Amino acid sequence: MEQSRLSEDAPRSDHDRSRPHVSVIVPVYNVQEYLADCLDSLLGQTLDSLEIIAVDDGSTDDSSRILAEYASAHPDRIRSFTKPNGGLSDARNFGIGRARGEYIGFVDSDDWVDAEMFEAMYERAIETDSEAVVCGARLHMYQDDVEVEDAARNIDLRGSISNFGNSVTQNPHILFSSHSYACTKLFHRRLFDEWGFEFPIGQWFEDSALIYNIMYAANRVSCLQDNFYHYRFNRSGAITTTLSPKIFDIFKSCDSILDFYRDKKIGHPRIDHVLEQLVRTHIIGRYQLFLENTDKGYQQPKLTWAEKRLSWAFVRRAFQYLDTEFPGWKARYKYKSAGAGVPVWWRARKSLPLMFVLIFVPQVGLSSFRRLLLKARKTQRKATKLFASPATRKQRKVAAGKEEAKLVKKRKGLQKHGFEVLDRLDASFQKAGVSYFADFGTLLGFVRDGGFMRHDLDLDIGAFADDDEKLDVYAALLDAGFVHYRTYLFEERVVEYSFHSLDEYGQKSVKFDINFYENVDGKSRCWLFHYLPDAGLPLRARFATEMNYSQIVGTEMLEVQGHEVPVPKDYERLLTEKYGPSWRTPDPSWVYWDSPAATPLEPLGRYVTHYQMPAHRIPDLQAEQLKVLEAFEHVCKEHGFRFYLAEGTLLGAVRHQGYIPWDDDIDVSMPRDDYERLLALPSDAWPTGYGMWNHVTDPNYHLPFSKVVARAHNGFRNTFPPTVEHQFSGPRMDIFPLDRVAHAHSPEQDAVAKQIRVLRNAMLVKAGYPGKKKTAAMPAGLEFIPMTVFQDWIRSLATLSNDDPEATYLVNWSSSYSHLKQTFAEDWYGEPSMVQFEGKPRPCPQKSERILTTIYGDYMELPPEDERQNASHYMICDKWA
Repeated sequence: MEQSRLSEDAPRSDHDRSRPHVSVIVPVYNVQEYLADCLDSLLGQTLDSLEIIAVDDGSTDDSSRILAEYASAHPDRIRSFTKPNGGLSDARNFGIGRARGEYIGFVDSDDWVDAEMFEAMYERAIETDSEAVVCGARLHMYQDDVEVEDAARNIDLRGSISNFGNSVTQNPHILFSSHSYACTKLFHRRLFDEWGFEFPIGQWFEDSALIYNIMYAANRVSCLQDNFYHYRFNRSGAITTTLSPKIFDIFKSCDSILDFYRDKKIGHPRIDHVLEQLVRTHIIGRYQLFLENTDKGYQQPKLTWAEKRLSWAFVRRAFQYLDTEFPGWKARYKYKSAGAGVPVWWRARKSLPLMFVLIFVPQVGLSSFRRLLLKARKTQRKATKLFASPATRKQRKVAAGKEEAKLVKKRKGLQKHGFEVLDRLDASFQKAGVSYFADFGTLLGFVRDGGFMRHDLDLDIGAFADDDEKLDVYAALLDAGFVHYRTYLFEERVVEYSFHSLDEYGQKSVKFDINFYENVDGKSRCWLFHYLPDAGLPLRARFATEMNYSQIVGTEMLEVQGHEVPVPKDYERLLTEKYGPSWRTPDPSWVYWDSPAATPLEPLGRYVTHYQMPAHRIPDLQAEQLKVLEAFEHVCKEHGFRFYLAEGTLLGAVRHQGYIPWDDDIDVSMPRDDYERLLALPSDAWPTGYGMWNHVTDPNYHLPFSKVVARAHNGFRNTFPPTVEHQFSGPRMDIFPLDRVAHAHSPEQDAVAKQIRVLRNAMLVKAGYPGKKKTAAMPAGLEFIPMTVFQDWIRSLATLSNDDPEATYLVNWSSSYSHLKQTFAEDWYGEPSMVQFEGKPRPCPQKSERILTTIYGDYMELPPEDERQNASHYMICDKWA
């Protein structure tokens, strides 16, 4: 065996000698059970020009003897070294300094590799002239040093392989796609020789601290999708499954990533997103060391009290780190699934209180957790009030006064307009052919108090309806002038509507909820939903509770303050089941999930703020919108206008050669000059049944771009704005103007974008768009300013640089995406490139892939199934025009 010691002046390479193609560095430390498997897999490599640099890092078991025997038997392939124990990073750095290969790879001595791994990776590097090549791996689960049967899984490259073949500066998504494992990479030795990269000594999570930084230095990163590398997970003594204070080293690794890349100042618009994704994934990935009852294919050991305290300290540090480095990260952290079956521990990743419960009370049930969380929040409020400063108390008193004023306004609105709304609701339900009845608090108030309860805020309505009848109710309510607020779904079925009525000034007045009941097994059931702010729920998700009552067999009329109101037959029995035998006595502490009729459910419900188009009708709507596109194409051809497919339509063309299957709109963009000429066309320039909808044709138009609309009734209607004229309510397509700017990004353009965003939101507030509220940045007297003023204002801002000869970038100021995702070099558009969309070639930007990558990142990867939802305001209106 060649004996060596670690030396400061050890040569990194010998450029005068012929080199092997690949050097594989194998640190060895106390792996006597696995070392032979590892070395056999390397000796069996199909790549002949390969050297194995085995570094015994002061092993105390039989590893040294095994290594010596292999080195003696294979002196032409194995170069063996021994050094004092310094850890994995120290051994790798030692091996790098003695490697002679053109490329350098790493294998851990308790793992093994497929025979063709290094030949395939070296060939890919040469074929593509890449200084870094990445492959996949396969993870083998171990329990008590025995592999768990049928528990192995692939660690595939993330996202689309189209990310590869670029440098990191060209496409930073390569970083997240590649994982941080050193052992699934092959690097050109130049990256170590010229950049001086070394693994951090004495630090855990050394791969993530260094690998991403090395990848930056590579001229190109290519990939192979094969899972060549085999990784033993959870074996005895492995640090990756050991809980110790060294877990905090992950923050050092994250510092290394952030310091390196922020120093490089990469100009790519997605780099911040990628860095946040990397850091968040590495930090939250450590949770698996202490979260019990996770489905990992092996049994997690029970934690001692000291380990639980260590785990909680890590979680608090994790939240503090992410809050500091990436403010607002929780809002951007999307779940793979937002629907039924999302495990509690997954939702906990954004919630400190839920993490606390899972660490210290791992067997807590969902219902118990809700009560614990409520108690914790009450205790927190009391402590906050007790220790608050005088200034803070004053601020809270003012805020509480404002909130109470809102509640008082809602109560007064219900008392004043409640029966009027009920009369209008009666007409709507009759139009839909659906029976209904007063329910919950409304029923309780009518029976017990002879009117609306003084503290009640809204109307509660119950109804029995099938899916088609629910749709009829929705359409009838819109026709009556009510404004949709939310639709609640459980297991993807509509179970509740929430609407608002409008007062004489067009402001929201009375809110009402319609709970849809079902009769099953002699019971009547409905579903209720609630939200706990600290529970870490996915966006728009809600806790669901099923309410089961004796079967409701019909309705009868009850006179309330001179109004005939339908109520369930045997309503007193129903109230007893809802509120308990003491329902005649007011009880302000009552919550419905404590009712005997309540069953808290583990699957989450969710809500949407728009009508959910049934999946089987989306192709029908798409066909109608395709006719709108064809009418637009006809006009553009007649007048020589240039346009490009844009945003979701461009993504559909490239990824699906047509519509995104669940999408229900069409987007195009046009150079500003062509756009203005299009707006100037007379109405008779359009084919019969089609026309423009914008600020020219409608003074109340609410958007800074235009639409083409099908004006003839075709079974579909767009429900926003609620007061839209019928001629503008058919299937539509969006047309975005492209304006010029001088830079891909500049502070001046940021300021313009901010002003346009404020003005656009102001128009949406005026139009009553769901979720949009007036802010201090919006002009005073918003309600009195005509929409046309905002339109002219936005146009003047958007066209500021159109006459600048140095403005060589095009920007879509009107998109809902940030201008940073909508600013592209002019040649990215260029002469339109024809791409198939719904069976016909249609014009797309010359460099569509670059545009889509900037907007969507890994645009070829499909979103999770529960996110494949149409998100527009279209509804079916076959029943009436």
